[in-house]
Amino acid sequence: MPWLVAGDFNEIVFSFERQSGRLHSERNMAGFRDALSDCDLADLGFKGNWAVANSSWWLLFPGNLVTHLGHSISDHCPVLTETKQYQFVGVGPQLAKFRFDANWVLEEEAEHIIKSCWVSATETVPDRLDKLVRELAAWNASRKRNTKRRKNSLQERL
Repeated sequence: MPWLVAGDFNEIVFSFERQSGRLHSERNMAGFRDALSDCDLADLGFKGNWAVANSSWWLLFPGNLVTHLGHSISDHCPVLTETKQYQFVGVGPQLAKFRFDANWVLEEEAEHIIKSCWVSATETVPDRLDKLVRELAAWNASRKRNTKRRKNSLQERL
């Protein structure tokens, strides 16, 4: 079964990865390396908050890309793992690269879309993600159109 684990593990694999803060004991680092090895997990290639995945996941998503997103609430930042190098979503006549907007988590409609796409037990994870991308992109495009209409209406009233 493919799986991915992402976040701040509060541990590093090797001492040269330490950017600042407390010193890490060799014993703790060795224990962390052993845990990763025992779970067949390998680093996806980013320093700091990072992601690891097992070999089954690597086979499904060989062209992954890990990046940090901006943040404002915490000293931790979200980790974005792109599973396809060129995932494009049709939005009207344009093709746009999909980007998840962190503000969407505050929207009930977005939460509903995410939950409804995710509960399908018959689809594979990549299929669910593709469906989620399409539905969120369509929802966001509709939301932008409605905002523009409302803005124009308010400007006319002024």
